[in-house]
Amino acid sequence: PFQLQPVLIYRESLVDAREVELAAALKAQAQAERTLRELQEERARCQAQVRAQRLLDRLDPLELTVVEAYLAHLEERLAQQVALVQQLTAQTEQRRAALTEALKEQKKIQRLKERYERAVAQEEARVDQARVDDLNTARYARRKAVS
Repeated sequence: PFQLQPVLIYRESLVDAREVELAAALKAQAQAERTLRELQEERARCQAQVRAQRLLDRLDPLELTVVEAYLAHLEERLAQQVALVQQLTAQTEQRRAALTEALKEQKKIQRLKERYERAVAQEEARVDQARVDDLNTARYARRKAVS
């Protein structure tokens, strides 16, 4: 039996765990990016409304102050969300690198197993060939003794 089979099983479980971690990181990153897009769209809508109101000269100073405060709040949230997206993107890349490393380690053990299996198969073929040679030698000896 392949003596490193427990190590291979462990490496496979590490790969599975890293895949789950990467999937979770990708999901969190996608959600943060979606939220960022929504905030950007909200800011654009609000700015368009202000421009339209200014063109129509319908914006009173109190309303303008409220809208500007809301826009400032949106800008703060946008900055926070951009920072979060950057953090989650870096985390996703770390998870991807960890998965890549786990796959490399698993592949090393897998190659050792394949090499071991080839060696075992070659040894079995050699033993089988030796048996066939012995049988042929015995047949030859019997035929010669009969002749």
